[in-house]
Amino acid sequence: MHVETRNLSDWQVMQDVHDLGERLQFYEDQIDLLEYPHMMSPWEKVDRLTYLQKIYEDTPYFGRKLRYFNTAPWWYRSCFRLEEGVENSRIWLHFPGVDYHCKVWLNGRYLGGHEGYFDDFSFEISGTVKTGENILYVKVWSYWDTEVDPGAESMRCFAVKRNMVKGTCEHGDGFIQRDVNPVGIIGIPFLEIKRECFLNAVKVENLLLEDGRGLIQISGETIIVREKERDSLVRLCLLGPDRALVCDKEISGQNLWREEIMVEEPALWNTWDRGGSRLYELQVVLCDASGEPVDSVCKCLGFKEADLVRNPDRTCFYLNGRPLFLRGTSYFPDVYVGDIPREKYRHDLILMREAGFNAIRVHVHVEQPAFYELCDEMGFLVFQDSDFSWNHPTTEEWVLRNLEIFDRMVERLRGYVCLGCWILLNEPDKWKTLLSYFGSCLEEIISKTDSITEAIGKQLTERVRRLDPGHPYIRASYAEEDLESGDSHNYLGSLRSQQSNYTDIEGTTEKFNTEYGMDAPGPLSNLYRVKPLYEALLPVEERMDEIQGYQCRLLKYYTEHYRRQRFVPCSAYFQFMFIDLCPQSFYGMLDWWGIPKASYQVVKEINQPVAVLAHPCEGQIRITLVNDTEQDKSGIIRFTIFQNGLLYRQGEWEAGVSADSSVQAGSILAFGPLAQNKDLELLFLAGDGSVIARNHYQGAFCEWQHIAGHPVRVNNELGMRIFR
Repeated sequence: MHVETRNLSDWQVMQDVHDLGERLQFYEDQIDLLEYPHMMSPWEKVDRLTYLQKIYEDTPYFGRKLRYFNTAPWWYRSCFRLEEGVENSRIWLHFPGVDYHCKVWLNGRYLGGHEGYFDDFSFEISGTVKTGENILYVKVWSYWDTEVDPGAESMRCFAVKRNMVKGTCEHGDGFIQRDVNPVGIIGIPFLEIKRECFLNAVKVENLLLEDGRGLIQISGETIIVREKERDSLVRLCLLGPDRALVCDKEISGQNLWREEIMVEEPALWNTWDRGGSRLYELQVVLCDASGEPVDSVCKCLGFKEADLVRNPDRTCFYLNGRPLFLRGTSYFPDVYVGDIPREKYRHDLILMREAGFNAIRVHVHVEQPAFYELCDEMGFLVFQDSDFSWNHPTTEEWVLRNLEIFDRMVERLRGYVCLGCWILLNEPDKWKTLLSYFGSCLEEIISKTDSITEAIGKQLTERVRRLDPGHPYIRASYAEEDLESGDSHNYLGSLRSQQSNYTDIEGTTEKFNTEYGMDAPGPLSNLYRVKPLYEALLPVEERMDEIQGYQCRLLKYYTEHYRRQRFVPCSAYFQFMFIDLCPQSFYGMLDWWGIPKASYQVVKEINQPVAVLAHPCEGQIRITLVNDTEQDKSGIIRFTIFQNGLLYRQGEWEAGVSADSSVQAGSILAFGPLAQNKDLELLFLAGDGSVIARNHYQGAFCEWQHIAGHPVRVNNELGMRIFR
């Protein structure tokens, strides 16, 4: 290959505490910091490029000491050498990621800036880089937002106007600690040196046609660096899901080129529980005059059709023309999203699949490419949030600038086959409905504030329709009656209201739930590693089983409630959340270290593609079979009742459930008095005795009241919800 990459691994960093670097022209490399000892920090060598909080602090997830990272900009400096012979090449400087704002200078020349945290970017430096020594300067900052709607100061974390499109920040209600605002260069920048000829701006679009055929459109440009390489060609190879060659063709590689590949009977991508991920691999290879490869682009792709059908009575997701019941969970694995290794993603996704989830909501942030690649491979459908949440400025300048960031997100992610639906806004303006809880004057504040849904939502919908017409969207998550949204959030028995119990959802209906959940700390043995968090929970140490047990009860009750209403009318639920996103955020079924809480096993039983459910009704226990697979299931339902751990009664009967359906499969008529010491075990057995589905009810149907002391308030120093 005639393309070479070189990592820039040697970096120094300093904090410009008075923000004088640009005025003093640091980037000219003429400043001796010893001449400004009262103003400047010294340059320090860093061994790894990641978030500065993770480099300099032992506890980067809480603490007022973290605030100084965002009070002034940081400067990075890197020196590198280029040998003679590259002056006739084309050279690019690539950044894997920077959080959040940056400006870049090379050899004293300003290359440009970037805003955002989730995407890579690059600059062509062919005319700026030189043989011998080169000096690169990068200014990075992520300032705090300061504007809050007047009258809403008491609930700042909800009402602050988020200037950055960075949903990870300013969520200080026990989700992300008040003082955490990630900043830094993430990943190693590198040079890409292209010496003779290369591929440029290769784009691949694939879609499923109305006649069932798959169409792949490939376009690009061949750039000739040296004249002798004019006789180049481009080879297009398509490998099928079974790795068999589907198409192999050669086209002229001159200048701009475009080609199509038609796949007559494409294998359709599906979720893991409905046939699995069927991926194609497209190889675009540029060959020189002798036929030798000099540059290449490879892309995995798949064919599917996605739609979200909404009307006043129904909200339902369709995949490949068929309704798909979504058993979902929300995912936000770490505050510092750019520093998550691929192995961590794979570990979490394996546990999700074992727990029965087939859909994931990426909650108010964007993950790294590795996550979406693994979802493609492992067969998870992704509902992707933008970073627009709760409250933002509504000036024309702000909206236009940040819509560009939204565009980049759509263009970056739309090609992943796992993408199922966009969520454009999360709970916009909902904070206003919480004002009375904080004793604020609701009507006066609302009259002074703009509607985020109106100011931003309309433009987001127009842009996503234009940029990605192949995927549906939810305009404002939680706006159930809005036919451009249609989903609901439900926290009865959880969060603030101590007057509600999770059983209050009985008799209610939701068409498409995208949030329900309950926070509970994980094993204290893990939290002991972070002493302040452990010590904050010591007052309720003896009640940890009760707190974790309530999370189990709530999640089981909600999940079964939604599954029993399969398509009548409920067609989706998304538990909030799968894993704690930092050591002190407890919404997950796994703690931050990836250790399952008690609730994981409880949900795992009832969340499989086939489930057997029990529910008391009119003096009997009704049994429901739910089948989300494409195969009929039949066998025997066996129930066993235990009292004080001893056998009380057992019975069984034949039952079955058709593919993609649910059925009332019988009743237990003489269960006896409901009591805490009475447990129920259900098995749905195939003819050979293998278990199709199982379920347990401990203290069967004696539901818990909202536990005392949950939640009391947020400890803002630790960023955690506390109990008493």
